[in-house]
Amino acid sequence: MPRRNGLPQQKGKASGTARAPSSNSMGGPSKTPAVGAYRILKQRREDGALEKALSIPLELLFEIFSHLDPGDLANVALSRGSFLKLLTTGPTAVTLWKASHANVDEEALPERPPYLSQVQFNRLLFGTQCYTWGCNSKKAKETFVWCSARYCTACKPTEIISVEVEETFIDEICNTTGVQEPFFVWKDRLHHREVDRFRKAWEALAEKPEEQKKLAQESEEFVVAKQKHVQLLVSWQNEKKRVRKANNEFLRSARLQSIKARLTKEGFGDDVALISDQQFSKQSFARENALLTDRKWANMHKAVLDFVKYQRKLRARAQHEELLAPRIDVFRSAFKNWANDDELDQYDPQPWLGAVDPRLLLMPNDAENPARVKPADFLLMNPVRVIINNPADNAVVVPEDFTYVRRHVRTLVQDWYDARRKELNALCWRELPHLSRIADPVSLAICAFDCAEMKCDEKFMHYPEVLEHRCIIFADNRRDAYRDDSSYEAIVQEFMALKRWEDRAWTVSGVRMNKGVLEKARQIIRACGQDPDRATPEDLEQRGARLTCRTCEVRGLKKGGGLEAFDWRRAFVHQAGRAHSGDLCEWTVLPEKVTTQVQRFEDRLRDSKPRPQYLLDEWTCKERRCRTAVFDYQDLVAHFKSKHPSKMVDGMVDTDIGIRIPLMVPNELLHGVCIRYSETGSLEVFSEYANLNRRAPEEKAQNDSELQ
Repeated sequence: MPRRNGLPQQKGKASGTARAPSSNSMGGPSKTPAVGAYRILKQRREDGALEKALSIPLELLFEIFSHLDPGDLANVALSRGSFLKLLTTGPTAVTLWKASHANVDEEALPERPPYLSQVQFNRLLFGTQCYTWGCNSKKAKETFVWCSARYCTACKPTEIISVEVEETFIDEICNTTGVQEPFFVWKDRLHHREVDRFRKAWEALAEKPEEQKKLAQESEEFVVAKQKHVQLLVSWQNEKKRVRKANNEFLRSARLQSIKARLTKEGFGDDVALISDQQFSKQSFARENALLTDRKWANMHKAVLDFVKYQRKLRARAQHEELLAPRIDVFRSAFKNWANDDELDQYDPQPWLGAVDPRLLLMPNDAENPARVKPADFLLMNPVRVIINNPADNAVVVPEDFTYVRRHVRTLVQDWYDARRKELNALCWRELPHLSRIADPVSLAICAFDCAEMKCDEKFMHYPEVLEHRCIIFADNRRDAYRDDSSYEAIVQEFMALKRWEDRAWTVSGVRMNKGVLEKARQIIRACGQDPDRATPEDLEQRGARLTCRTCEVRGLKKGGGLEAFDWRRAFVHQAGRAHSGDLCEWTVLPEKVTTQVQRFEDRLRDSKPRPQYLLDEWTCKERRCRTAVFDYQDLVAHFKSKHPSKMVDGMVDTDIGIRIPLMVPNELLHGVCIRYSETGSLEVFSEYANLNRRAPEEKAQNDSELQ
């Protein structure tokens, strides 16, 4: 193949017709070469190429070697025997090594140990090649001078081992020969190669105890002689690290001062004065150990300006938060005092809880549901926002300022519910377009909502229960977004979350609709004898149908030998479970007589609870991916006793892994109510989770007779 300027030409192209490389629109070279452009072909290295270097005059060769650093010079010495002889004998070799040390400012090296050659010594201190055979890594930056080796990160665990690994072998040597330190130990670490070489020699002298003793004594003598040189090398190494660290700190400091000076020159002096050196030093553009050049400044100019503007934004947010925090506290105090007002008792949906909790206070007059307006929701209402978000720094907010809010609280609460209903209706119309002809789709049973956070287990929440769901996982994942946002809404969300996480304001972005599962849920509603596009939760509750999963029966997925009897809500959850994530359940509607028995059992199960409250308490185990969920604390204790006994403290469950989660579901959603037929053919209704057998035997017998 013809060549020109040392580059191969393409076939069929004359040497004078080659085109210059094309350029892109930005003026730089194009990534795709033009047609006819020369291509640089990767050539295989020619064997024996170093032989040509021997033809160079020695004076010129010595001049070249004098400009190499010690690591490169050591590699040259190891490349050929002639170079090794040239660089290890004679006064010229000493001069070359001193010159190489001067090239890296290391004239004051410690004395070379007698057990290392000149090449080994310099390769150890200045090389980068890993010493493991077969490892081609040239990033062995860590030097183990106590064992005269360098290892990369991958090889270090196998070559540098703990004393405990060879403790048995060391004890054998001590018991046989009386030698206490056969190997050099540094910070409870051994060199695997040293131990391996010694073991091979030790095993070869297995029948010669005297020779073994001599071998161990020689090894101990070498360890004692090596100690002095290791201390000197470690001291030199530590001093080198100290000098390098000081130099890098100087370079970073000078770089930071240059950045500040250039920013001040561009008119950002006030911002620079308010940003600490520590904040600057955390940025990548300020951490480089090099002086700032014009070219570097041009490359990082945009990143520096973005950082300065971001810090300005954070300062504005901090000032805004400092202004709002005391005013929010005043409102929280006023809100707490409202709970003692007799006029607001009618808003309490849980009279059995006793005194009204101000965090669970208000709801519409005509709705019986567990969704309550929280203080954070009030803070986002316009009458409260106008008072708290007053831009005047000297404005003092007192509880009397919220008198208007207190007098019109009923109207504000109803307006809040209406606004949330509109948001959820808009979400339904967007996700389920075929419901666009329905004025209020959120009232339908098919319109159920899941938490927007995929890790959250809350699913199939209907209105108004969905308004109670304020997911802590969803909010925590957006905490950084809140901190970067200086708006009133973001400050309220973060401030209230820090006080009490349940007080987060409700937001429609925290919920979603799982369209795939909702399409499957249409079949459940049809099985209950209702029209999916018209049936409301009240219609399904009045129908009171109970269903079993025919698919689970065919697959043999039974619980306690029986099939679970689902109401329509629980059937939604079952259809979305892992067992049926990719298929459609086949539902069987239970006969009216069986349904009646199941409902009676559910009533008795509900009455067995400590308090017949509207909400259920779920206890979830978080130990090592264990997601066992039960509906009674005693069941959780039994689970930990059998599965995680070490996690219990004085018979109690560790609150870090046994977590109580209040489920926002009505009592109709009773998990684990199953039916089965005994050997005699009689129907038996039982609960998988809530064990009613804890009651007295005579009470249990009486209840069982009622079911029959």
